[in-house]
Amino acid sequence: MNEFIAKAWKALSKLPQRPKVALAVVIGILIGVILHWGLSPAQQAHEEHAVQASGEQTVEAATVWTCSMHPQIRMPKPGLCPI
Repeated sequence: MNEFIAKAWKALSKLPQRPKVALAVVIGILIGVILHWGLSPAQQAHEEHAVQASGEQTVEAATVWTCSMHPQIRMPKPGLCPI
């Protein structure tokens, strides 16, 4: 790992200052995005929802189908809207 860092540092030292700053900004943004996706509560909530959904797949009787144009129409199975 130290060899990789040394080679990277050597390559970066050959670049002019402006590309170094741009590269540092891009790397910082990438690290931020990766940390945000990995640590965000939305990701944890999604995982919890997926676990709950896997248990709910066996309960098909509770599924209610509605018409997208007439949400007051509720049916026990998919089909054409009666309106």
